[in-house]
Amino acid sequence: MAELKPYAAYKDSAVPWLGQVPISWTVQRLNASVADVVAGTWGTEPNGKDDAICVRVADFDRSCLRVRIDRPTIRAIAPADLRRKRLKRGDLLLEKSGGGDIQPVGVVMLYDHEVVAVCSNFVARMSVATSFEPEFLAYLHAALYSVGLNVRSIKQTTGIQNLDCRAYLSESVAFPPLEEQAAIARYLDHADRKVRHAVRARQQLIKLLTEQKRAIIQRAVTRGLDPSVRLKPSGVPRLGDVPKHWEARRLKTVSHMKSGESITGLAIDQVGEYPVYGGNGLRGYTSAYTHDGEYALIGRQGALCGNVHQAHGRFWASEHAVVASLRDGYGLSWFCSLLDVMNLNQYSMAAAQPGLAVEQIMNLWIPVPPADEQGQISDYLDGATANVDKAIDAARREIELLREYRIRLIADVVTGKLDVRDVPVPEDETDLPSEELETIDDVDVVDQSDDAAEDDSESSAEESA
Repeated sequence: MAELKPYAAYKDSAVPWLGQVPISWTVQRLNASVADVVAGTWGTEPNGKDDAICVRVADFDRSCLRVRIDRPTIRAIAPADLRRKRLKRGDLLLEKSGGGDIQPVGVVMLYDHEVVAVCSNFVARMSVATSFEPEFLAYLHAALYSVGLNVRSIKQTTGIQNLDCRAYLSESVAFPPLEEQAAIARYLDHADRKVRHAVRARQQLIKLLTEQKRAIIQRAVTRGLDPSVRLKPSGVPRLGDVPKHWEARRLKTVSHMKSGESITGLAIDQVGEYPVYGGNGLRGYTSAYTHDGEYALIGRQGALCGNVHQAHGRFWASEHAVVASLRDGYGLSWFCSLLDVMNLNQYSMAAAQPGLAVEQIMNLWIPVPPADEQGQISDYLDGATANVDKAIDAARREIELLREYRIRLIADVVTGKLDVRDVPVPEDETDLPSEELETIDDVDVVDQSDDAAEDDSESSAEESA
């Protein structure tokens, strides 16, 4: 990527957070770029006549600053509302309700579709004024969000943050001339594709390394370490053959399993002494929920359903985790490695929010080596997977650095710290297939349970709004 340089001349913006801006840029309030602001609507249940897509915050793709409509929410929208609130290509959508401590309300997305749609009443449609480039404005709002400019316009209410849209749009920023806005948008689109391509390559590397690690573990916990050992039929079709001196046993003969407790907000203290597993990351307060010792922790719900981790010492376990304690004579490290390759997430109860079927898992058959061999397997896996783990960690760190670079680059370019007007941008970037660049956020499988819960709470709030 070409080396970027600052502009030749600057002036004082008189805006403390902004500082110096290029001399040709104009300092104005954000609302100068907005033709109008129209609140969204939630409509009513679909009726087959007045149906349209209703864009929700859950449809915001924060990695590429666009709205996604691949999983549309359909609502019946009154004809008068549709005429007044229908989205047009190039509109900006401002999140005005929602958010939280980690992701404050106030993110802005570009709507670049032609389909009939409105936005929900958690969102406001902002039509872009003439002499402004929508793509540039999307990047500008992203930079403002990254520095937290939206935070001082947030009005906190119980459970939901509300953005004072008037206050936010009264913030002062610097706008380049229209032609320069288009050049900035072109360059950032190009740079963004480069970054996402690099992230995607590392995501694929992580996937391959994870599969390699899984194959190493699978072989060790189902066949042992000595390839010359004779095998015997286990008597269980799913297990197949096992080493001759191993046993096939039901999981319940090796371990106890118990779902975590229902920990409410009253039992949570952010500065508590012990961590909560399977919950919201806060720390426990009430001693009734304490576990002390060595356990296997299994994700019970969401996309992390079936994920296995070791827990040592004292901790709390919420209802989103299953606590597995071993009977005497069995090693925790071996046990967790075995569980990790069993694809426990396939044993879920059908429900709106699937959960691990603990009773079914307890009756599964597993291959069990003698106690001393369990330890040997654990020691072997510690060494055999160490380099793979290091490579995975390195790739993850590179992804984080690329994300940080992207955020910094966008901020520096849209605030005039770097000049991209004369940077050549290829017209045809065929080396970067768009289907491989959908997001830069999916490093691993992430827990969608929080997203689902957010979707449900958003729907409920919209229905009552």
